[in-house]
Amino acid sequence: KGIEEPCPGLLSPVAKACCAAGLWQEARSIVRRMHRAAIRELQQDTGPPSMIVKGEFLAELPRLHRSLLKYCAKGGNITPALNFADDIQFLASKIRQHGRSLRGLKTREEESEAVLLSSRLLMDIETPDNVPETDFSNAGALHSILERPIGLTGQDWKLILIAASRGGHWKVCVGTLPFIRPYVKETHPMYARDFFPTESNLGRSRPSLARLNRKYDRIARALTAAILCFEARSQYAWAIRAIDDWVEWSGRRPRKEAVASACRVLAKRYRGQEVINLVARVMSIPEIRHSDDDAPDDDIDYTYEKALYTEAINALYKFGMYDEADQLYAEGAANGHLPWAVMEDSDASNLKLDLHG
Repeated sequence: KGIEEPCPGLLSPVAKACCAAGLWQEARSIVRRMHRAAIRELQQDTGPPSMIVKGEFLAELPRLHRSLLKYCAKGGNITPALNFADDIQFLASKIRQHGRSLRGLKTREEESEAVLLSSRLLMDIETPDNVPETDFSNAGALHSILERPIGLTGQDWKLILIAASRGGHWKVCVGTLPFIRPYVKETHPMYARDFFPTESNLGRSRPSLARLNRKYDRIARALTAAILCFEARSQYAWAIRAIDDWVEWSGRRPRKEAVASACRVLAKRYRGQEVINLVARVMSIPEIRHSDDDAPDDDIDYTYEKALYTEAINALYKFGMYDEADQLYAEGAANGHLPWAVMEDSDASNLKLDLHG
């Protein structure tokens, strides 16, 4: 407060230090101060594109937003995370209004009467199907700066999900998943140029499958966080719904940690057949191969299929559903994903089992 006009390079580390110390209100006041300065920079951007406008606050804010949400996710602090999200989305709405005013368009009525994100997620208000995105086109002299996302991105929604999961707020997880949907859908393999003729213009303009794989890997943890929260709160129905929706959006197998968590919560509620059905659905999804550079560092012997069958069988056995566990083992062994316990012997009248393999 003693400095009359502090620069964003000073305010940003102070806000991060406040978050690290748990001073959420102080951090939020600094963020709002920077947002007001960014809005003033927008208001100055009314001249020709050649006019020089620094936009220092607008350039600093995306990095600061991500850092603050990381602090919230690390400690499972969902309330400050949603408060920051409210402020970020308010700034994004101002940027949208600025872009529309430059093009001579009227402000949308739904933006002027928008429900706060924190209220929508904490009070079970239905998540809208069409989430407004920040429009950076025709943004005047600040166009190069505003090309970077100012509003909440897929990575930010992932951090909010992690914060909600660690705090045990399963209803917030349910409400947040629809917001991350467009970012998951854009990583679908059908959008890769690998599936289009190389000589077509449409194929050349699309991203490669390797790039989509990397983008998906950065966001895939969001589902795992949500399913772990559903498991902790025994919300087995939402766990199944989330996995089915994620498969539809991404066109990929969910992470094995997420499916294993869903199997555990189903087994805990003695729904053995649903565990078998879930494993069958996931296994029916074609595997998206990574390139050599993007291949995961997991143990080659402990494949996705082997891990999933093992976790599902362990969950079923733990809660006494031995018939369902035996059925899964037989399927896994028949498909070559699990080792066959019967040992070869020269004497056909003897049946030897390897109980240690």
